[in-house]
Amino acid sequence: MSFPFLNGNEALNARLARVLESGTLSHAYIVYGDSPEERRKHGNLLASAHVCSSAEGERPCSVCKDCRKALRGIHPDIKPVLREKDKRNYGIDIIREMAMDASVLPNEAAKKVYIIPEGDLLTAKCQNAALKILEEPPAYAAFIILAESPGAFLETFRSRCIELFLGADTTGKTSGSGFADAFLKAFATRDPLETVSAALRLEKCERVELISELGELREAFVKQLRSSPASGEAYIAAADLVSRLLEMADANVSAGSIAGMLSAGCNMLLK
Repeated sequence: MSFPFLNGNEALNARLARVLESGTLSHAYIVYGDSPEERRKHGNLLASAHVCSSAEGERPCSVCKDCRKALRGIHPDIKPVLREKDKRNYGIDIIREMAMDASVLPNEAAKKVYIIPEGDLLTAKCQNAALKILEEPPAYAAFIILAESPGAFLETFRSRCIELFLGADTTGKTSGSGFADAFLKAFATRDPLETVSAALRLEKCERVELISELGELREAFVKQLRSSPASGEAYIAAADLVSRLLEMADANVSAGSIAGMLSAGCNMLLK
């Protein structure tokens, strides 16, 4: 099985193909990258694979009654989880309602799939509210979170999901201003002055650039933790700190304040 939407990322394409062929789909995915329209399209394809009722062959088969309903957007067991239109972010009640609904058996398919189309707008409180259902879901429940980038998610939330990047494999490539690498090196020295000096680079950032730099820093902490689990709790806490700062930057807290809180918070973690 091949997935055209993963062209350019052959390793992920092959891995997902093996998973679908074996029938061992995960209960939770973060699908990120590309445009919102492409994320929705491919999130729906993944949801179709969950509800597909084909007895054999490829999933989604696109011809069984469940696939046909899924691809038309009318399957009762594929449920979009939408934020309130007048709210900037998801409200915690929306996530609690999703968790409660997940305790109800599917209507038609063997699986019941929840799609969160704007995962970037899940606040830290919303993510924490979803942890229990992500960690101990009913056997029939699945969750697909769509996001521009996984960088805004808490590590506790992110660790319960499998991440799928819709785009070319960029392993080994570098981008950005180098701030994330510089700050990570300063953090590793455990020298407060080095950390403060590195954080000061954020002070002159405009809002969009600030959010981008914080997202890359969050990614850098997570990658360090995954490549070296012995890095320990300080890196988990630092990643969560940056996630909170991302929310504050999105709420227009100044770059100078963010830089100060980043250096102070990280130095507290290293004491």
